[in-house]
Amino acid sequence: MMKYAERLKQVTQHIKKILAEKKPQFLIRADVKSFYRSILHFKLIQDIKKYYDDPKLLTMLEEIITNPIDTPYGYKNPVHGIALRGPLSQFFSGIYLKLLDDAFNGMEVNYIRYQDDILILCQTKRQLNRARRRMMEVLHERRLNLSRKKSRMGNIGWGFHFLGIDYLPTQTEDHRSHQRNTC
Repeated sequence: MMKYAERLKQVTQHIKKILAEKKPQFLIRADVKSFYRSILHFKLIQDIKKYYDDPKLLTMLEEIITNPIDTPYGYKNPVHGIALRGPLSQFFSGIYLKLLDDAFNGMEVNYIRYQDDILILCQTKRQLNRARRRMMEVLHERRLNLSRKKSRMGNIGWGFHFLGIDYLPTQTEDHRSHQRNTC
């Protein structure tokens, strides 16, 4: 399995290549609010059943997903949420957001997702609006919301932050940086 640092480096290089070669004009930088706590057990189990047909495996995964949680007030059986740093959290998150990944197959945008962090790079405002609509439809179906603090949509010229890396503002042909209006 690829380590986080290796995967981060690979994603960063991919983004830099897109920025240099395709020069997108717009972006959607989205982060799902409380993603791991918001994953609905019944939807995750339905998704797993779509891709796996082994009854023993399905029973084991369902037991992991629905395992009661020990709290100071006794055991609880929540209907949503998975362990954030559990060994299967990446697997479960990948399955839960596969519908989102599939929604962007064939779209003429650059779609990048790492866990619940989403970056969509677009050439036109029309692509941006279509991508936003499509993303929001899938997130609504999955009963997920975006973090207002960590998400933004608009002109890429101001630069952006993704997976802990700052992508600096782009420069115009006369080498002046785009400036954000601060009124």
